[in-house]
Amino acid sequence: MTNNELSNRLSELKNGDKTAFEEIYRDISACAYTVAYRITGDRHLSEDILQDFFVKLYKNPPAEELENPKAYLMRMVHNITVDYLKKQVPNSDISDNEAVVSGQTEQSDEKMDIACALKRLDSDERKIVTLHLNAGFKFREISGIISMPLGTVLWKYRRAIGKLRNYLNGGEK
Repeated sequence: MTNNELSNRLSELKNGDKTAFEEIYRDISACAYTVAYRITGDRHLSEDILQDFFVKLYKNPPAEELENPKAYLMRMVHNITVDYLKKQVPNSDISDNEAVVSGQTEQSDEKMDIACALKRLDSDERKIVTLHLNAGFKFREISGIISMPLGTVLWKYRRAIGKLRNYLNGGEK
């Protein structure tokens, strides 16, 4: 779904159209789940976050016309995920740039290698790689979503890809 179509669906949702909500869910649920999962590393928590995100979206769709609705929605997922992490670890210093990563899933060896490689990245690097490769955002959009300067986003992405390449090619284990 293009940004224009998504914007139209959000307007329809604002007017109570349940079909528009279903279309939005079908279009962005996988991307939203991936963003939450890459930050938390926890499948069940990511599912809770996804549910919370869609409940909030359904009850309070964006009031104004958005220039980039997908970026807005992924920012919403990001913020909800960070809030969940802060609630999970009370009295700790989890900041917007940190995440708790745990658990392995039953995946093929290749997917497990990639998952292991992604766990070696710091929280910001993992967010940037996920938003760019899984969600398809441009670096300028990512900069706005995670509130980080564009130059820093580009630098962290290049560094993260280098780390992934090194690990997957048999470098440091």
